[in-house]
Amino acid sequence: MNRIMNAAFAAIQPSSTLAIARAAKNMKAEHGPNFADLASGDVADHGPIFTLFRESALTAARVSSSSRYPTQNPELEEAILELHAKVRGGNLGYRDPAIIFFGGGCKGALSAAFKAFASYRDLVVRGSVGWPSHPEIAALEGRAWETIPTESTAGVLTGQQLLDFISGRPRNEGLEEMPLVKILLLETHVNPTGVCHTAEQMQELAEAVRALVKRYPDCVIVIDGVYEAITFGEKPIPHLLAYAPELSERVVLCGSLTKCFALADLRLGYMIGEKPMIDKLKSAYGHLQNGVSFFLQETALSVMLNGVGYPTAAELLGDEEAPPGRSVPGLLGLWAFERVQNIKSALQCTILSMVGDPTGAIYVCLDVSSFIGVEHRGQVSQDATQIAERLMEEALVATMPCGGMGLPNCLRITLLGDQLADVDAGIERMLGWFGVNVAA
Repeated sequence: MNRIMNAAFAAIQPSSTLAIARAAKNMKAEHGPNFADLASGDVADHGPIFTLFRESALTAARVSSSSRYPTQNPELEEAILELHAKVRGGNLGYRDPAIIFFGGGCKGALSAAFKAFASYRDLVVRGSVGWPSHPEIAALEGRAWETIPTESTAGVLTGQQLLDFISGRPRNEGLEEMPLVKILLLETHVNPTGVCHTAEQMQELAEAVRALVKRYPDCVIVIDGVYEAITFGEKPIPHLLAYAPELSERVVLCGSLTKCFALADLRLGYMIGEKPMIDKLKSAYGHLQNGVSFFLQETALSVMLNGVGYPTAAELLGDEEAPPGRSVPGLLGLWAFERVQNIKSALQCTILSMVGDPTGAIYVCLDVSSFIGVEHRGQVSQDATQIAERLMEEALVATMPCGGMGLPNCLRITLLGDQLADVDAGIERMLGWFGVNVAA
């Protein structure tokens, strides 16, 4: 079968993260609330918000029209642009921002970016720590892939690291064995660490990106911003265009509503950029896809409009004590932050450590290297995957090994991957398995 398939498709291996997610789902079905899914890459359905999703879908089904070529809802466009502008301090960074919708969530938008901004065997570059699907999407689009070591900075690509990468490349680029750098891929909050650039790091990175663009004038910066709206606190996130606004014509932001509105089934992806670029993409994609259905757009708009203000958001998420003014993404950030703080407090003076200092998203990453190759609880685990397997069986907690994300001795913990009570109990059992007293 592999002989008759596209070589890139034939070479793709099954997703290890999805395999663990399926195993966790089966364990959850067997053990119920006694099992905690801290491995999922999605935010769990929390209380009445899923009811809103169903009601919004029913309403959308009644009011949506059917068309082979659905147009984009301008109200939904504006709501998404405002969502990102808010976390960026009120300014997206584009002179004339526009947006294009894709099916398949953020994966669909990233696939479109790799297709649109790079040609066959052009190079996509990213830090070595990050989402494991990025290189697979690049490979399926026929793009070359290379990483810059970022393990020492919890996955955050620094300006110096990028400059070192540029200076280390030979001058015979453009040949088959040395493809041109065409896309620099950044993550707003790194998966799996939840770490974001500081203002100082972003300013330094902006200078390095200018050097990259000088060396590669056709290079485009693609930002995976799927977690951008889930931040810890109200302080605006540092973003590239705040420090290099002149680059706006070559910077695009990809995202979806899946994570920040706790709706795993809402597979609406999008790409934001300057209007001339987005208009060109809309024209090209008229030949590749028929757009996103009115039904999905109406459902997404209803969820956004009904889930962005207090007390509505607090009621939707079942947190009556939430501070006023929090949106659904804001409340998710608050919940995640509380659990990060609890884990930090528990890890003081222990040999188990957190990778970096998370500032957003829904994850923390734990370095379990001190438990590899040594006897613990009567057995010796040879790697983080074996530790994850033991945690699932012995502590009834699913965690995600980070080998495919560039951190082989680490486990990713999803802070909102299950019901909150189950998450808290699971964190306590997991840390207890490592000998960490949560109450300490």
